[in-house]
Amino acid sequence: MRLQVLLFAAVAEQAGRSSLELELSDDACVADARAALRVAIPAAAAALNSARLAVDEAFADDDEVLLDGVILAVIPPVAGG
Repeated sequence: MRLQVLLFAAVAEQAGRSSLELELSDDACVADARAALRVAIPAAAAALNSARLAVDEAFADDDEVLLDGVILAVIPPVAGG
């Protein structure tokens, strides 16, 4: 399956872009996407460990099964003050 991935904050900065496409197996889940992103963006591996992932605008657990064509958003923790 093919997914569109939107990158935000530190992950986007470390990747040098705000989006990318991932090709995953048809039975992939969010954890598989996270692992593939660590390979695709090695500089963001640490941020990806603590990032929340959203599938079609809803936060998702790592065991959620993905469907072809969904949009995955990677939202790292942010601090402000």
